[in-house]
Amino acid sequence: MRTIDFRTGIRTRVNGRFATTYTLSYEAILSGGEVVKFVRNLSADGVERIGHTLTTIDFDDPRVNNIAVTDKDGNDVTFGFDCFCADEWPAGTSEQQEIALRLLTFIPPGA
Repeated sequence: MRTIDFRTGIRTRVNGRFATTYTLSYEAILSGGEVVKFVRNLSADGVERIGHTLTTIDFDDPRVNNIAVTDKDGNDVTFGFDCFCADEWPAGTSEQQEIALRLLTFIPPGA
């Protein structure tokens, strides 16, 4: 499995949940069948934004899985974010799900 790590340029913040950097990771199956792990450092707001996009995709869709959010010490804090706390994810329409999958699996040239 290939890993695409977007964690370059880590920002140092002072304090507070919205000033803290979290690591969001998820695995996705690309259209050719390749499994890629995406890793990003994000603020709490960024986790909520990407998490909302992740939850647009049906929870049972096997193309995106192993979603995790960790703090700087490596502790799992996934369910500390509202976007991951619903009993059921409010999956979007099939068109919204396809757009979300394309956004989540975009790999910039040279990555």
